[in-house]
Amino acid sequence: MVGLSDAAAFCQDGTPVESPAFPFELRFENTGEVSFPESVQTQEELIANMKAIAVGTSLFNVVAYETPASTTGVKIGEIVTTSECLSSTFGDSHFFVQHQRVEEDWAIYPEWLDDIDAARDCGASSISLDAPPTCAEKYA
Repeated sequence: MVGLSDAAAFCQDGTPVESPAFPFELRFENTGEVSFPESVQTQEELIANMKAIAVGTSLFNVVAYETPASTTGVKIGEIVTTSECLSSTFGDSHFFVQHQRVEEDWAIYPEWLDDIDAARDCGASSISLDAPPTCAEKYA
């Protein structure tokens, strides 16, 4: 589980948002328009399968769940291809995504803690507003 509040912290023009509103969870639900073999694929097979995806294919529905207690989500968007899928040196070896600590979201909405099942939602025995140490902190 990762935090989402950073994604709501700024408007599209870069101005800060005074009171960001964001969901507890975003799910990327497969639309079923694309399916890959369930067997292990080589890198070459995977790239060939990705290149076969047509431009304009809807890959995922983006569904937001407002709180940990939400049982139904709201579709807020779709992930649709706008060009051919391809491999690139930059994408394969230099592109990394920074993940936000979920504890930052919980600090904004501490009432969520009462509805979070630590084992089910986080794969942990307990949760708190205190983030676990980073690898750099743990192994320094």
